[in-house]
Amino acid sequence: MLTNVIRFLTNVTRWIALAVMAFMMFFIAIAVISRLTVTPIIGDVEIVQLGMIVLIMCGLAYTQRVDGHISIGIIVDRFPQKGQLVMDAIGSLLNVVVTLIIAYIYVGVFLNHKNEMQ
Repeated sequence: MLTNVIRFLTNVTRWIALAVMAFMMFFIAIAVISRLTVTPIIGDVEIVQLGMIVLIMCGLAYTQRVDGHISIGIIVDRFPQKGQLVMDAIGSLLNVVVTLIIAYIYVGVFLNHKNEMQ
C-alpha cells in the first residue's frame, strides 16, 4: 500500500518536473526573442531560477526511486553483495549528513535575513 502511494507521488513529481522543464524551454525562448525585438520580460532570470529549483527537487524523487543516480559501478560491482550494501549504506548516510548541513546553513541564513528585514 505504502509502495503504491510512494510510486504515485513520485510519478506526480516526475510529471511536474517535465512540465516545468517544458515551460522553461518555451519561456527562455520567448524571453530571448523579446529581448531582441520588443522589450525584455522583467524578472525572467528569477523565474528561470525558481523553475530550476522545482525541476531539480521534483526530478530528484524520481531519480532516487528508479535508482538512477550516478554511481561508481566499475568498483562497487566487483564487491560481494554485502560489500555493495555497505557501500550503499555509507553513501546514503553521507547524503543525509550533507543534506542536514546544507539545511542547517540555509536556516541560519534565513533567520539572519529575517532579522535584517524587521
